[in-house]
Amino acid sequence: MRSRTPSDLNGFCKTCLFKEEWCLCEQLPTIHTTLHFVIVRHTREVLKTSNTGRIAALALDNCSLIDFGVKDKPYDPTPLLHDDTWLLFPDNEGLSAPLPETPPKRVVLLDATWRQAKRMKRRIKEVHHMPRFGIPTPNIYPERLRQAPNNWSLSTIEAIARTAEFFGEHEAAKQIDGVFALMVDHFTRQRGWPTHKLHNTEELPLRLHTDSRCSYTKCYCQTKP
Repeated sequence: MRSRTPSDLNGFCKTCLFKEEWCLCEQLPTIHTTLHFVIVRHTREVLKTSNTGRIAALALDNCSLIDFGVKDKPYDPTPLLHDDTWLLFPDNEGLSAPLPETPPKRVVLLDATWRQAKRMKRRIKEVHHMPRFGIPTPNIYPERLRQAPNNWSLSTIEAIARTAEFFGEHEAAKQIDGVFALMVDHFTRQRGWPTHKLHNTEELPLRLHTDSRCSYTKCYCQTKP
C-alpha cells in the first residue's frame, strides 16, 4: 500500500499530512502520559500519510519524535541519552528481555517496518546497550491500515497505547486507541476504501465510541507497506 504524500504537500495539511479536507489536527486531543515516549522514525516513513508515529507525537504531550537517515537533516540522538531509558523491541519470536519492575522514565520505539527497524537497531549506537523489553501480544486484531508481518507486531501508535496500558495508564491508552481509530477512519475515507480494504478483521472489534460522523473501533497490530 503506497501512502506517500507529494513532496510539495500541495493539498495536504503540513502537520498531519492528511488531505486538507480530512485534516486530523483540530480533532486530536492532548493526551498526557507519565511515561516519556521517544519515537525514532525511519526516513522512508517521513512522508507517509499512514505513518502512525507522527499522529502519536501530535497527540501526546510527553513525547519526542526524531528522524533517522533523512538526507540533509542532522540526526539528533539527545532524547536517547537520558537515564532509565528502555527500548521497546521484541526478538524475532515476539519474546523479550524481562520486563522492568517499575515503569521506566522513557520508552524508545523504532518507527519503521519490521525489517527497517531491525537495521535501525543495529545502526543506532545509542540503543545498543539499552535495556530492552516487549509487551504482551493483544488478542484482538481489528481495523488497521497496513498488513502485519506476524501476529505479535504492532504499529507505533498501538505499541504506545499497549505500553501505557501495561504500566497502568489505562485512560491514556483508551485515548490513544481513539486517536488511532480516528486516523484509520479519515485515511480510509480520503482513499474511498470500502471496509474490506482494511487489514486484520478476523475478530470482532471492540467499539470505543460513536459520533455523528463515524464509528471508532479499537485497533491493534504493526506493519509493512
